[in-house]
Amino acid sequence: MKLATWLFWSFCLSTLLVAPALRAFGSGVLSPVTYPVLSFVCGLAAYHRFTVTGSFAAAARRFIAPQAIATLLEWSFSPAVSPWWSMAPVVLSMAGVAYLVDQVNTHYVRWITANLRLKREAVKRRRKMWDLRFNWVALSREIASLRDRIRILEADGEIDKAFILRRRAGELLELREYPLGFVALFYLAVLLYLGAPSTVLILSGFAVSVVLAFRRPFITMKLTRLISEVNIHSFVSWFSWDPKQEWIHSPGMFHDGLSSRFRRLTQTVVCFVLLEIAFIPPVHLWGTGELLTANWLWTSGYHFFLNLLLPVFFVVCALVATGARPLWMHLEAVEWAETSDELDAERHYWDAVVGRLQNSKNRLEREHFFLGTHAEYAYPVLVPKRLFNLHCHVQGGSGKGSEFPISVRDACGV
Repeated sequence: MKLATWLFWSFCLSTLLVAPALRAFGSGVLSPVTYPVLSFVCGLAAYHRFTVTGSFAAAARRFIAPQAIATLLEWSFSPAVSPWWSMAPVVLSMAGVAYLVDQVNTHYVRWITANLRLKREAVKRRRKMWDLRFNWVALSREIASLRDRIRILEADGEIDKAFILRRRAGELLELREYPLGFVALFYLAVLLYLGAPSTVLILSGFAVSVVLAFRRPFITMKLTRLISEVNIHSFVSWFSWDPKQEWIHSPGMFHDGLSSRFRRLTQTVVCFVLLEIAFIPPVHLWGTGELLTANWLWTSGYHFFLNLLLPVFFVVCALVATGARPLWMHLEAVEWAETSDELDAERHYWDAVVGRLQNSKNRLEREHFFLGTHAEYAYPVLVPKRLFNLHCHVQGGSGKGSEFPISVRDACGV
């Protein structure tokens, strides 16, 4: 809801107000005289910020950020700017989308590998391999090593072990091709430079993303549904576990290790604004036919909603092109697998949770007992060990003979 609201208002502000004004008056508003005055004002603001906080970083942000925004707006909308400089906002927006999408994919991989059934060595191996997603040489070396081991195992007749390693090699091959998905962003930037309208950007961009996501397996309805669900859930999950939310820092909660001084909603909105500045065409080009005719009204409404959702479409295309295949394979190997050499089939859920708490790197988590999960929302219910210095009362079902006082200190060895 918040993201949709911010998307609408940022679109109205940047596309319907700021862009037309700067296209009409940009040469005068952002003239060579403007920047010395702006720099002087930013210098005063930075000096005041430093006297209040004593922070060089905060003062530098006050000095640099307004001037950088003014320069970006001039590159985007001023008619006096060279066409080559007008490509800078496009490059910046593509970099923002690539960073955002990679953060979402990284979060979801760490979420998948936090599965309690997954063995600890398997968790470390999968996360280590994901950290090498942009290191083509290291991944190629690992694939070659696995293939050598596969040949040795097959020669010795150990077909089952060879099959396991062959699956791992296949996952690494998919991971090595992960950067290939960002070709979709480059393709969209080239289309924009060639003057393609928004409709062509959407249709051709979606087609390229689908081709990259389904480049080898036979396309089935089940596979399409699974991949679409994976991408939607990864984006929603990335927002849900924002480290700026206090509740996720409770003991026993999942942490993806992706920290930032900005909220994830803020990062996404900034990415959307950059896309609106770089890719949305001028308002006077919306609609076809004579002004205020039925044809013009229909096409203007179509262009309004098309351009409103254009940033969302770019992010979705990038998610499908980059993350669909590796995330789907992780889920298939971990979440949807009934048996695997990486899964601890004999370990009970309760034992897995308790083991995670006892061996946690977080001191606060190690100081808690696990009592169970919430009946409605399934979050872990933990109680500090220090509360059990005396006795507690444990009550079970009626007539089961389970109502009895125990000393948790004695029973749990605290």
